[in-house]
Amino acid sequence: RYERTQNSYKSVFGSPRVDEDGNVQNVTGLVDTVGSRVTEHWLPMVHLKVEMTEWANLRLAATKSLSRPNFFSLVPWELISWGESYAERGEPNLQSMSAWNYDAILSMYGKFGLFTFGGFYKEVEHIDYTLTSRIFDPADPLYGMDLTRPVNGEGTSTILGFEIDLQSNLRFLPAPFNGIVVSANYTHLQSETLFPVSIIESLDVFPYTSTVTDTVRSGSMPGQVDNLVNLSVGYERGGFSARISMIYQGVSLFVDEEPDMG
Repeated sequence: RYERTQNSYKSVFGSPRVDEDGNVQNVTGLVDTVGSRVTEHWLPMVHLKVEMTEWANLRLAATKSLSRPNFFSLVPWELISWGESYAERGEPNLQSMSAWNYDAILSMYGKFGLFTFGGFYKEVEHIDYTLTSRIFDPADPLYGMDLTRPVNGEGTSTILGFEIDLQSNLRFLPAPFNGIVVSANYTHLQSETLFPVSIIESLDVFPYTSTVTDTVRSGSMPGQVDNLVNLSVGYERGGFSARISMIYQGVSLFVDEEPDMG
């Protein structure tokens, strides 16, 4: 598959004067701005299905997938609060997240239901998340301020995991229990990505200068849970159908990164 995406932006650039209540008093100097961006992606995929027996098959797949950033993250906007030393901005050059996905799924089925076991591995490029960090470059207009903006992570992020799925009916039981249906799914994941870290070291003697070292640290992918469980129990009889469902999600990482002051 080939995809071509074009984004266009129209906005107003400048610094209007406002009163204490935030009402615009002077719009002199504001100018209309336009911008556009084009991205192209090739997304190949290969699927193989092996019929092992009449009641089992094995499926193998290698696919490349794409996840675009939130549209608002791409808008070239900026908000600066000089009094609070804080700024926010969009990132029009934010890259789309892409992933190579490798899957192997074994399925066994019969008159009483379906059992599936699968393993998967993913290599993810350009993972994006929201980062808040201090600007230490004296040449930057926002020097000394905390800046929040979307960024792409460095390096390759990985996800390794397996999934177990069971869907079954209990028709072999005597009535009325033969109308019970059960569905259960469990997924376990391990993920790793790299986060930027700024290590600040300050001299405790004159001239009390500070040095900043930019590095990275590894951790779980933002928003990626470690365990996921879905369970559903139902009953079907004639035209009657009912379900009770439960979903459990394990812990996940929320990123609001600040510099390491070590």
